[in-house]
Amino acid sequence: MMTDVRDKTASEGRRLIYENEKIIVSHSILDGPTGRNAVMLVRLVKDGKIIRAETGMTPLPVK
Repeated sequence: MMTDVRDKTASEGRRLIYENEKIIVSHSILDGPTGRNAVMLVRLVKDGKIIRAETGMTPLPVK
């Protein structure tokens, strides 16, 4: 089921906001079955590996 949602979702405006040896923060706009959303992705890094990831989504008005 998740693969189906991924196949129907387009990503635009991907950009890296901040990165260092401990954290990576990125932002993008997703347009899919649930509508358009601004998405913030935060990944915690330890010993060069991602050990945790969290996302936050804000609905956007329809174009």
